[in-house]
Amino acid sequence: MVVGRLSEALNRPVDAASVAVFRIAFGAMLLVSTLRFFAHGWVREFYGIPTHFFSYWGFAWVKPLPLGGMYALYALLALAAACLTLGVLSRGAAAIGALCFGYAHFCDKANYLNHYYLTTLLLALLAVLPVDRALSL
Repeated sequence: MVVGRLSEALNRPVDAASVAVFRIAFGAMLLVSTLRFFAHGWVREFYGIPTHFFSYWGFAWVKPLPLGGMYALYALLALAAACLTLGVLSRGAAAIGALCFGYAHFCDKANYLNHYYLTTLLLALLAVLPVDRALSL
Protein backbone atom coordinates (compact mmCIF):
# COMPACT_ATOMS: atom_id res chain seq x y z
CA MET A 1 0.00 0.00 0.00
CA VAL A 2 2.71 2.47 0.96
CA VAL A 3 4.87 1.35 -1.97
CA GLY A 4 1.95 1.85 -4.35
CA ARG A 5 1.33 5.41 -3.13
CA LEU A 6 5.02 6.20 -3.27
CA SER A 7 5.28 4.80 -6.80
CA GLU A 8 2.24 6.84 -7.84
CA ALA A 9 3.69 10.01 -6.33
CA LEU A 10 7.04 9.48 -8.05
CA ASN A 11 5.39 8.91 -11.43
CA ARG A 12 3.16 11.98 -11.22
CA PRO A 13 3.93 14.62 -13.90
CA VAL A 14 5.73 17.69 -12.61
CA ASP A 15 5.79 21.16 -14.14
CA ALA A 16 9.11 21.92 -15.85
CA ALA A 17 9.06 25.58 -14.81
CA SER A 18 11.15 25.04 -11.68
CA VAL A 19 13.95 23.39 -13.66
CA ALA A 20 13.71 26.15 -16.26
CA VAL A 21 14.03 28.84 -13.60
CA PHE A 22 17.07 27.04 -12.19
CA ARG A 23 18.59 26.80 -15.69
CA ILE A 24 18.04 30.52 -16.28
CA ALA A 25 19.40 31.57 -12.88
CA PHE A 26 22.40 29.24 -13.10
CA GLY A 27 23.21 30.31 -16.66
CA ALA A 28 22.92 33.99 -15.75
CA MET A 29 25.17 33.49 -12.72
CA LEU A 30 27.74 31.70 -14.86
CA LEU A 31 27.59 34.44 -17.49
CA VAL A 32 28.10 37.20 -14.93
CA SER A 33 30.92 35.25 -13.29
CA THR A 34 32.66 34.72 -16.62
CA LEU A 35 32.29 38.37 -17.62
CA ARG A 36 33.86 39.35 -14.28
CA PHE A 37 36.96 37.39 -15.29
CA PHE A 38 37.27 39.67 -18.33
CA ALA A 39 36.38 42.88 -16.48
CA HIS A 40 38.86 42.34 -13.64
CA GLY A 41 41.67 41.01 -15.82
CA TRP A 42 41.68 37.68 -14.03
CA VAL A 43 42.26 35.63 -17.19
CA ARG A 44 45.62 37.35 -17.68
CA GLU A 45 46.37 37.38 -13.94
CA PHE A 46 45.62 33.67 -13.42
CA TYR A 47 46.89 32.20 -16.71
CA GLY A 48 49.17 34.75 -18.41
CA ILE A 49 51.42 36.04 -15.63
CA PRO A 50 52.27 32.87 -13.60
CA THR A 51 55.17 30.75 -14.85
CA HIS A 52 54.34 27.68 -12.75
CA PHE A 53 50.97 25.99 -12.28
CA PHE A 54 50.08 23.49 -9.57
CA SER A 55 48.27 20.50 -11.02
CA TYR A 56 45.68 18.31 -9.38
CA TRP A 57 46.61 14.70 -8.74
CA GLY A 58 45.93 12.79 -11.95
CA PHE A 59 45.51 15.98 -13.98
CA ALA A 60 49.16 16.94 -14.59
CA TRP A 61 48.41 16.72 -18.31
CA VAL A 62 46.00 19.69 -18.06
CA LYS A 63 48.02 22.82 -18.79
CA PRO A 64 46.71 26.33 -19.55
CA LEU A 65 46.50 27.29 -23.19
CA PRO A 66 48.50 30.28 -24.39
CA LEU A 67 46.89 33.50 -23.14
CA GLY A 68 44.94 34.07 -26.36
CA GLY A 69 43.58 30.54 -26.09
CA MET A 70 42.47 31.10 -22.50
CA TYR A 71 40.67 34.28 -23.56
CA ALA A 72 38.96 32.27 -26.32
CA LEU A 73 38.08 29.54 -23.79
CA TYR A 74 36.44 32.07 -21.47
CA ALA A 75 34.63 33.69 -24.43
CA LEU A 76 33.28 30.25 -25.39
CA LEU A 77 32.24 29.71 -21.77
CA ALA A 78 30.41 33.06 -21.77
CA LEU A 79 28.64 32.11 -25.02
CA ALA A 80 27.66 28.73 -23.56
CA ALA A 81 26.34 30.44 -20.41
CA ALA A 82 24.28 32.88 -22.51
CA CYS A 83 22.83 30.00 -24.56
CA LEU A 84 22.02 28.10 -21.37
CA THR A 85 20.28 31.14 -19.92
CA LEU A 86 18.18 31.64 -23.06
CA GLY A 87 17.48 27.94 -23.54
CA VAL A 88 19.16 27.80 -26.94
CA LEU A 89 20.74 24.37 -27.49
CA SER A 90 20.76 23.95 -23.72
CA ARG A 91 22.27 20.49 -23.54
CA GLY A 92 25.10 21.30 -25.91
CA ALA A 93 25.72 24.62 -24.18
CA ALA A 94 25.86 22.89 -20.79
CA ALA A 95 28.26 20.24 -22.12
CA ILE A 96 30.54 22.88 -23.63
CA GLY A 97 30.28 24.89 -20.42
CA ALA A 98 31.22 21.86 -18.32
CA LEU A 99 34.25 21.13 -20.49
CA CYS A 100 35.42 24.76 -20.57
CA PHE A 101 34.81 25.44 -16.90
CA GLY A 102 36.31 22.12 -15.83
CA TYR A 103 39.36 22.70 -18.01
CA ALA A 104 39.91 26.19 -16.59
CA HIS A 105 39.45 24.86 -13.06
CA PHE A 106 41.83 21.91 -13.45
CA CYS A 107 44.62 24.03 -14.98
CA ASP A 108 45.82 25.29 -11.61
CA LYS A 109 44.80 24.29 -8.12
CA ALA A 110 46.16 27.58 -6.74
CA ASN A 111 42.87 29.11 -7.96
CA TYR A 112 40.80 26.51 -6.08
CA LEU A 113 37.34 27.43 -4.87
CA ASN A 114 35.13 24.66 -3.51
CA HIS A 115 32.10 25.67 -5.56
CA TYR A 116 34.04 25.19 -8.84
CA TYR A 117 33.54 21.44 -8.46
CA LEU A 118 29.83 22.03 -7.92
CA THR A 119 29.60 24.28 -10.97
CA THR A 120 31.32 21.70 -13.16
CA LEU A 121 29.09 18.89 -11.86
CA LEU A 122 25.90 20.93 -12.28
CA LEU A 123 26.85 21.81 -15.85
CA ALA A 124 27.49 18.13 -16.57
CA LEU A 125 24.10 17.27 -15.07
CA LEU A 126 22.34 19.95 -17.12
CA ALA A 127 23.98 18.47 -20.23
CA VAL A 128 22.03 15.22 -19.82
CA LEU A 129 18.71 16.52 -18.48
CA PRO A 130 15.92 17.91 -20.68
CA VAL A 131 16.15 21.40 -19.19
CA ASP A 132 14.91 23.14 -22.33
CA ARG A 133 11.29 21.96 -22.05
CA ALA A 134 10.03 25.27 -20.65
CA LEU A 135 10.93 28.96 -20.86
CA SER A 136 13.43 28.53 -23.70
CA LEU A 137 13.84 30.02 -27.12
